[in-house]
Amino acid sequence: MLLDSTALLTRRHLCTDARDGAWEFAYPAACVGGAEELEPDDVLLYRHGEAPAAALTVTSGDSGGGGTSSGLVRVPASEVPTTAPSMVVVTYGNGVPHALKAIQQSGLACDVIDCPLLSRCPAALPPLLRARGYAALMLVDDCREGGGPLPHLASHLHQAGALPSRWTLLSAAPTYNPLGRTLTFISADKIGTALTRFAGEAKLEASTPLSSPSPPSPPSPPAPPAPLAADHAVQRPVQRPAANRAHDSAPPRGTRRAPKSALVICPGRGSYNAAELGSLNRLAHPELWQPIVAEADAACTAAGLRSVSELDSAPNFDRSAHMDPAHSSALTYTIAAADFASRFGRGTGGDHSPTSLKPVGLCGNSLGWYTAVALGGSVSFGGGLDVVLTTSRFQRSEPQVGGQLVYPTLGAEWEESAELSAAIEDALAAANRPGVGYASVSIELGRATVLDH
Repeated sequence: MLLDSTALLTRRHLCTDARDGAWEFAYPAACVGGAEELEPDDVLLYRHGEAPAAALTVTSGDSGGGGTSSGLVRVPASEVPTTAPSMVVVTYGNGVPHALKAIQQSGLACDVIDCPLLSRCPAALPPLLRARGYAALMLVDDCREGGGPLPHLASHLHQAGALPSRWTLLSAAPTYNPLGRTLTFISADKIGTALTRFAGEAKLEASTPLSSPSPPSPPSPPAPPAPLAADHAVQRPVQRPAANRAHDSAPPRGTRRAPKSALVICPGRGSYNAAELGSLNRLAHPELWQPIVAEADAACTAAGLRSVSELDSAPNFDRSAHMDPAHSSALTYTIAAADFASRFGRGTGGDHSPTSLKPVGLCGNSLGWYTAVALGGSVSFGGGLDVVLTTSRFQRSEPQVGGQLVYPTLGAEWEESAELSAAIEDALAAANRPGVGYASVSIELGRATVLDH
């Protein structure tokens, strides 16, 4: 999904009151070969100190399209200038001019990256962040907290070794469209306030000099989120370079360093989608997880299903095959177990763990509960898989069973409504009678009741 904000089509100024004309661009010239077209995996880099019209279109390929008659410059991420400020904002749509305005008014040295591709991480973004070597990153989501597309970028950037040690997420207030643009979308003022505070906490002053960055250190696992109430930001603590941390925290001779603990959250049914295709090829330490996948492949084949290896290595995501209840369940369960083994070793992270992390707890919802039970050692991997395949066969044989309905329990004043909750209970009592049907409460999701039938 690519975003093209219609609000920007007629915009001319970054600062409307000043009528600065800073958001005016040359009209794209007709060209052969689409040299001025924005590819889905491209991002736009607005460099600090440069006019918006001088933005670079950064590609993930080995060569760019060069300059064009309209001034558009296309460069591969590997050729982007490495001299950069210490801080960058990644955003999209209206967040771009809002961020540029906020930076201009605050006096901070900061780049802005426009990320129009919202359904996944654009291929050009990780290499661009690595090339520029930023010390701090702020993800500015133009939409309300919990409803925007940017939070997923953090995990992708971390896995790609492109997430700075200091980063934060800023979203609009957790509200809904009826309140209009006053609260629904992020503003330049909120970006400026959050950016100034973020720079101060990261010790990045407004006069931070531009410098050529050092190669980035290997990524460290992100710490748990700590929300900031004022601007709905999620922060991560500053982490010093690995070399310094190792020197400062080295244990005395003859002592053993205690492993860091980890809470493992297992994914639920339906977590394997197009973005997860090829997951096994992205896992490290295949010697630890290949026996797990081989066991799953044999069980699936014996049950008349396609193997996990075959499905995960398919060239394209096929909804009819990959979203089949049995296939989807086997994929989610097996790949979660393989991922666990690649990080902690097979079992619960004993002496064979390839990382310094030791799992101290597992949890999961829906199918994730079965996975957690197996990874925790309460049942074997094969025993858990048998349960997963059995429940999925029930779904196949009874397609009308297993659906869910969501009923809001929020009243006119946005508070829990006892009347609506009572109506749901009455409806369940009327439905759960012989010859009529069956339904039950699955979970309370925010201010809504999810029913299983």
